[in-house]
Amino acid sequence: MTGNLSHQIEHHLFPDMPSNRYAEIAPRVKDICERYGLPYTIGSLPRQYGKVLRKIARLAFPGGHERYGTPVAEQAPRVRPLAVAPRADAAGPARLAS
Repeated sequence: MTGNLSHQIEHHLFPDMPSNRYAEIAPRVKDICERYGLPYTIGSLPRQYGKVLRKIARLAFPGGHERYGTPVAEQAPRVRPLAVAPRADAAGPARLAS
């Protein structure tokens, strides 16, 4: 009904595997996730969709990121702006001051 969307982890681990085999390997993938402490969430399509919408709503408002324990400043490194070369004006190329 949902095109095996309930097996996204398996799809990303084994993209060349036929989708009708995902359910067969799902228990093995789940065991590996438990062994290494990785999240493996399962649920119906409406439940999973609802979880995604709630997370987007929480992160869209100020302070929503704090619920996940990661300050905004640590999520992505700040990038310094690139130095911009002088622009040529209509009269000719720009001249650098000496």
